[in-house]
Amino acid sequence: MLLKNWKQVLLVGLIGVAQLQGQSTFDQLKTDRWTDHVLFFSTLFKYAKINSFLEFGLGAGTQFFLENCGQVTSVELITEPVASGKAWFEKCRSMYDGVSNWTGILYVCGPAAAEITRLGHLGKNELPLDAETMAEVTKVTNRFVPTKDQYDLIFVDCGILFRSDLTNQMFGKSDIVVAHDTGDAYFTYGWNRLEHPAEYCMFKTTDNRTTAWIKKSRAELIIAMTAESYMINLG
Repeated sequence: MLLKNWKQVLLVGLIGVAQLQGQSTFDQLKTDRWTDHVLFFSTLFKYAKINSFLEFGLGAGTQFFLENCGQVTSVELITEPVASGKAWFEKCRSMYDGVSNWTGILYVCGPAAAEITRLGHLGKNELPLDAETMAEVTKVTNRFVPTKDQYDLIFVDCGILFRSDLTNQMFGKSDIVVAHDTGDAYFTYGWNRLEHPAEYCMFKTTDNRTTAWIKKSRAELIIAMTAESYMINLG
């Protein structure tokens, strides 16, 4: 989800937690642009058992993952100043702490992450990342996904706007990689840098909000997903 400033962060935090406290229904989640990715995941979960799920970015949709997956690890990436990002994380943690299959992690990225996020909000995130920013992406990858096949599925929905580059680094780490908001704000998220590795089959939802990559070795899953009317198989 894309957060424009600290006031929006706090506002969305209040709304998100209010949703959680009201035990948001699936219908509410699937029609909210912050959580509409659950419609894709509800389809995927019919055909794939996910024992280990990693998400970059957490919120009201996390509850859906907890109900449908084995272990869920939620990593919230923030930058300095940390107050607003930490407040959002704490609101979510207050809801999920004590849930046996949830692990929540707050991670503060460096100045390069803050700068690419600033540029993204200006719609100027179309250029290749410089060495410092790419090193920050790699640092996040090495910290949370040091080995391949550590997670059955990796979902990238972070507010730090190297989202496309973090998605790229997840290829080869898991059989299933998913990114959210892929039809929005092309030069905000830097989607022009997004890759399509040959070993993956790429799917988009018909509303162009969610994109997934599934290893071609998962032939049965690809066939099942292709048959779903909500999915577009891009090969």
